[in-house]
Amino acid sequence: MNIIWRFLLLSSSVFVFVNGASLFDSSGKLPQVDLALKASSKGSTIIAAAGIDGAVAVICSPSRSESADSLVGKENLNILQSSFKICDTIGFCYGGIISDGTYLRNYLFDIIANHIHIYRSNPSLSRIAASLANRIHENTLSARQRPFGTRCILIGPSIAPTTSSSSSSNSKHLQPPLNEEPTTSSSSSSDPFETNRDRSRSSAIFEVDPVGNCHNCHLSCIGPYTSEIMTSWPIEQRKPRSLKISTLLETSIRLLKKQLESDGIALQPYHLDVILSSDVSPNVDDALVVLSQEKIRMLLEGVI
Repeated sequence: MNIIWRFLLLSSSVFVFVNGASLFDSSGKLPQVDLALKASSKGSTIIAAAGIDGAVAVICSPSRSESADSLVGKENLNILQSSFKICDTIGFCYGGIISDGTYLRNYLFDIIANHIHIYRSNPSLSRIAASLANRIHENTLSARQRPFGTRCILIGPSIAPTTSSSSSSNSKHLQPPLNEEPTTSSSSSSDPFETNRDRSRSSAIFEVDPVGNCHNCHLSCIGPYTSEIMTSWPIEQRKPRSLKISTLLETSIRLLKKQLESDGIALQPYHLDVILSSDVSPNVDDALVVLSQEKIRMLLEGVI
């Protein structure tokens, strides 16, 4: 009888190990999650800040070379990128393991496409951030799967714009809309921010870590230079909501340049990607912009 009970206990232990939740060590920690947190600090360095007139995310990938575009071809360039405009109103970037970031990017593409197909509108940023956090958290609950080794940043307007229900093709919702003529304001203020800003929306930044925690941030930095950049961030800019995104963008580039130079690397335009979310744009569907390499080159020349 004792032999039978021992066999049953052993069988149940094996079943729990194979099908149960993640295993804690003797100190009460999850070693696989700790390793995932370390992995997420590798790769690209990302600085994201929300200002008074929008939000900006600057992605720096020092390992990217100028000849990368011609080597892989334009149609395969996404394998070298860590930042994307996944719909008209949401930008996505990540640091850490590239394959994990690519998987999560495709996951977001799918759920956003489904939402647009059903509701004929772009989803809200907070809803997509919560869905991403839940998906990442699922991998910390099972011993059969490792956690994602990546930290993700979502940026965009904090409200979901409505799109025309008369569209005959679902794919139109996934394409950038045609530029509209800016509306003029009758206000006598000389500040274009005060006259054009849509106060019903405010750009937001969400950071999701490998545990599945979702943080609504005003200032975020992920990657290998995180501690140095956050220490060097100007004290007078520690409250970015009081600053314009042009100032935040210039500060981010200067700090990245300084850190790369300390490692003997000269900052080049092809090292950078920039995502801007503007609260000033008269059309919310045009509020999110990924800067071209030519604009980044001009921006870098102006800062340096």
